[in-house]
Amino acid sequence: MTWPGWVQELAQRVVAAEEAIYIAAADPLVNWDEETLRAACAAAGLTATVTVENETTPTPITPAMLVRWFTPAGADRPSYADHLGRLLAPAEVAQVRDLFHRQIAGQQVAWASRTLLLTGRRP
Repeated sequence: MTWPGWVQELAQRVVAAEEAIYIAAADPLVNWDEETLRAACAAAGLTATVTVENETTPTPITPAMLVRWFTPAGADRPSYADHLGRLLAPAEVAQVRDLFHRQIAGQQVAWASRTLLLTGRRP
């Protein structure tokens, strides 16, 4: 299927907005990787052992989950819609919300997560 150019361009901006969530320097839930944590341990005088666990879990996308994603949040932690709103116009965020409700509500998706186990020891 060939999509109109505006749909492809909107999809690219949604992807860019999602990627920006995971590189936000001010967000302590996502602004780390193995090396930054290992360096933080070294700066504290610790030797770090790092184990990374990647996991994919079947996750149902419930209507309540979509409502939470697309409800503007408070100042402490932006919602998905808040993140999208940094690159999309309000009408475009509404288009994405409506599309998600039509296409993925009630579906089960493979949800990927990454857990880092860190042990720090004094040398």
